[in-house]
Amino acid sequence: MTWNIIDTSKLNWMKAGDIRVEVVAMIRDNLTMIVKEHPTECTIYAGETVPSPSWWSEGNACCDCNRKLFFTEDDLSEEETPCGDGGYSVNLVNPVDDNVFYREFE
Repeated sequence: MTWNIIDTSKLNWMKAGDIRVEVVAMIRDNLTMIVKEHPTECTIYAGETVPSPSWWSEGNACCDCNRKLFFTEDDLSEEETPCGDGGYSVNLVNPVDDNVFYREFE
């Protein structure tokens, strides 16, 4: 697979062999079924061939409160969303070839 690699020379937290790549988060509002694109980045850890989805599956981006911010493009005029899961689903896509490497919805 080919990825758009991001310059990480100024990121002191990156480990040797890890690379950052561009990805697109396809975020779906599970109530309306509307899907919006959110450009983002993920890390391919040394020895791996695909980016880790952990920030989206287990980290801060797995919570509905944060997913709504990405979905609404940080429009804080919207009503606050409480923490939880199930309101939004995410698929992570390689923008080079449109392959989904992490899927929460069809």
